[in-house]
Amino acid sequence: MAIYFINTAAAQNVKITGLGASNCVKYMNDIDGNEAAEKTYFAWAQGFMNGALVRAPAGIDDNLDLIPRSFPVVDQMSFLKNWCGSNHDNDFSDASLALFKELRAKMPK
Repeated sequence: MAIYFINTAAAQNVKITGLGASNCVKYMNDIDGNEAAEKTYFAWAQGFMNGALVRAPAGIDDNLDLIPRSFPVVDQMSFLKNWCGSNHDNDFSDASLALFKELRAKMPK
């Protein structure tokens, strides 16, 4: 799995490891009836999104709240589950990136 992070300077190809490298089918199977596994996957997604914030250029995503009141953890976990449920051919890291983009879209301007 490779993800490209794009800024004004250049695109960067990175290798995703850990739970994020799991495909959506594996994620859906792993979390089925297993709340602890679902929380573990979500923790990976949070780390991934925090990494994206740290790597963002100055002025980009400076005020992005990864757990805003308007989009609490339980809703974010549902977002990941729904996204993977509709995108079986993708990886969990793709779902995490989609969640990050959703949080950006919900960010007050």
